[in-house]
Amino acid sequence: MYSDAAAALLAEASSSPASASPSTAAQGLLDEALLGGATTTSSHKVTAGPSGATSSTAQMLLEEAAAAAAPAQPKKKKPGLSVVTTPAPPAGPKRVMVSDTGSLRGDGISVSMAGLRVAGNAAVENLKLSEFDICHKLGEGTSGSVVLVAHKPTARPFAMKVIRLSCSEQERRQILVELRTLHEAHAPGIIDFHGAFYEEGTVNIVLEWMDCGSLADAARHGPLAEPMLRKVARDCAAGLAFLHRELKVVHRDIKPGNVLLNSARQAKLADFGMSGQLASTLARLASWVGTAAYMAPERIAGADYSFDSDVWSLGVTLWECAMGAFPYGEAVAGADALPEEEKGGFCFWELLHHIKEGEAPPLPPDRFPAPMVDLVGSCMAKDAARRPSAPAILAHEWIDGADDLDLRECWPPPSKFSV
Repeated sequence: MYSDAAAALLAEASSSPASASPSTAAQGLLDEALLGGATTTSSHKVTAGPSGATSSTAQMLLEEAAAAAAPAQPKKKKPGLSVVTTPAPPAGPKRVMVSDTGSLRGDGISVSMAGLRVAGNAAVENLKLSEFDICHKLGEGTSGSVVLVAHKPTARPFAMKVIRLSCSEQERRQILVELRTLHEAHAPGIIDFHGAFYEEGTVNIVLEWMDCGSLADAARHGPLAEPMLRKVARDCAAGLAFLHRELKVVHRDIKPGNVLLNSARQAKLADFGMSGQLASTLARLASWVGTAAYMAPERIAGADYSFDSDVWSLGVTLWECAMGAFPYGEAVAGADALPEEEKGGFCFWELLHHIKEGEAPPLPPDRFPAPMVDLVGSCMAKDAARRPSAPAILAHEWIDGADDLDLRECWPPPSKFSV
């Protein structure tokens, strides 16, 4: 039972305006306690007053002050579909600057007419637009385009991403995220990066020319052969192993359209603008970026996620390309080319609900070898802890021997474009 003095103070605190914060009420109670004989140290710990002990009234007020200052317990989440509204982790630059002299910089990265510079690393080869002949436009988006170019001094073909800096702040950040990742990711299974420069109001990123298009392009003609998918799985897992283990990077947008193919029968990951970097292998991300249809259930549910979310996306990609249909809902050939609201015949929210709440369908065992069914199924495990790591995928029996396969009959032909 509190003393009459404490009860009166608490009643007064309870009747304070609704706009008053708990910390304000706590401060008032603490002030009263101090008047009762207690003192505080520089670390805000309460000690006895000059008499050697706090009065009983002061002690009770201190207890109430501590309770008022304690943060409110968060309400328990109701089960059901949720959308992540958590801001992205502070891996990207706090502020992206575009200078009048022609440069884009932020977070230790600068791309200018002199080329790309990353803090603590040597400059990438200095390239200029005048060194390239533009041959064909390969694709176009809201903020730029991708063109096939020929490098005049060497006659080598490259793909060049041309991004207008009139784009949004978020898109500028994605440019720098992609440049940092590409600059550091020289490994099998990841598209080769050859440089970047700023010219005529655009950032130009020079990449390896993957002349057989994307996995999404190949899948538009129907299900892909098991040997081809075996090689694709092996190459993608090699790329993810490097990203996860060496760079501590989660790609966050693995899908058929971001897996590129070349006539050397290699598959490589591309499009790193959505990537998120983890401080350590035990860290988790808590943001929603990427293509929703390929997001792992934990991401859709608003939970933290890590490298295993990329493994889920790879599993969905392999399932879709093997079946010629998206795993959830009605069969839809070439689902990666469809807008989100039409994926699998569902509207957007129905699709997310099925991914979050439903069980991932297994590949039919009468159509595919048991090792493939096992690996794809484990990649799509609802429980992230049950999914294999990228190195574990590389060690799986289905992947064994993938580099020795004869893929001449099932690999897509090179593009009709040439330089």
